[in-house]
Amino acid sequence: MYSDLYKKAQELYGQGIFGLYDMGSVMAVRIPHDGDIHYCVIEDSSIFIYEGARGFESWVDLLDQDDETGDLAALEKEYMRYGYSIDFIPNDEATAKQMEEAADTGILPADIFPTFNKHLELCMPLQLSFTEKTARLIATVLDAFAYAVQNKLCIDCDEDQLKCLTPSGGSFSVSSIQIPEEFNRFPSPRLQGKSQNLFLHAKKLKSTDWDLHMFIIPDANIYAEKLGIRKFPIAYVLIEEGDATVLCSGFVIDFSNDYHKILDDVLHQIEQRGLPSSLNVTSDRAYCLFSELCDQLDIELSQYSTLDDAFELEDQFLDDFNKGSYRFPDQLS
Repeated sequence: MYSDLYKKAQELYGQGIFGLYDMGSVMAVRIPHDGDIHYCVIEDSSIFIYEGARGFESWVDLLDQDDETGDLAALEKEYMRYGYSIDFIPNDEATAKQMEEAADTGILPADIFPTFNKHLELCMPLQLSFTEKTARLIATVLDAFAYAVQNKLCIDCDEDQLKCLTPSGGSFSVSSIQIPEEFNRFPSPRLQGKSQNLFLHAKKLKSTDWDLHMFIIPDANIYAEKLGIRKFPIAYVLIEEGDATVLCSGFVIDFSNDYHKILDDVLHQIEQRGLPSSLNVTSDRAYCLFSELCDQLDIELSQYSTLDDAFELEDQFLDDFNKGSYRFPDQLS
């Protein structure tokens, strides 16, 4: 299985795929048997295979950066990609395990070594363990690109249309398809049961504007062994505007399963302090997480690219985190 894929990848590289196609060239490939569509993008010495509409949206979000995009926000976008990659790396960058697997195929390594990886959201890339389904996927994508190279197929995105290659009779048929509709990748949970009681109680109290900042903790691979994790943690801090008092803070290791901890912390502050006039957030992730809550409790929710107090606290937290402390300061120093 690996031997065939390795050969296909080496042959594709030798056909000059990265000379023919510019970075960002994209096409769709329909996988036989299940009919799933994957969106395949030429990157720097890599072919990234974005899985379905969810994966495609992660690529669109990766492209949506400007001068105001902070380093951690850019890092989070990078590690929110969802799909697979075929990465062509120099031989001297391959791991001993990768070289051993290549040797088992009986193929002498060339100057460039293909590796196959799986990308999950907020997780370090994992070396792909092949199943019948994933092997069929990778083989189909490699064959589709070989067909495109041989036929010098133009695969640039044409407005909202993409070329889609579908295996047909030992070759490929080419059609045009619409790019997928926007896919919401972040949870937007509704309050259950107590929302009305919470509103009636909290509106009697007074509070100011609040800022909520959520961000990825970098260098998760360094902390993985210490914390026993494979994912990038998401840190959060809720700040009361004015004197920049930290109302609550912390981090969750597995956001997709533990996001409710952040909600519960903010709800506790609402119960104690009252409804804020507004809640200002700095990311799509935070906006989606609190959109239903703010709608039900009649709190104005706004999103900004920067919030000065939040980003200053971010710097303090990361500085302490690198020294082994896993908590936010109580206030700006």
